Amino acid sequence: MEPELITIEPDIREALFSYLRENGFDHCVHIHTAGLGCTGPAFRLQKKEPSDRDVSQTIEGIVFSAPAKLSTKYGGYIFSKSPRGIRIRTIHKVTGGCDSCINTIEGHPCH
Repeated sequence: MEPELITIEPDIREALFSYLRENGFDHCVHIHTAGLGCTGPAFRLQKKEPSDRDVSQTIEGIVFSAPAKLSTKYGGYIFSKSPRGIRIRTIHKVTGGCDSCINTIEGHPCH
């Protein structure tokens, strides 16, 4: 059995679906990689139907999709609670590495 594309932690489920519906994500949500920082990828949500290059999963009537190539690399996506609200992280650990961080380049490591 293949792992789920989307995992939603129980303590964020109600807030996530309220947010999606309040912001017009009535039937489709596309997870788009917005960039890669020292702690890993950052994601953005788009109102976009899945394409033939995407994988998808329907939860509570909403189709979640993401690029198949990246979903294989990331192992799927976990929606969880964070101090700022909702966080999307990957199942497989992916980091950008400190070499990509401006603080390291300028000689000011953040660790």
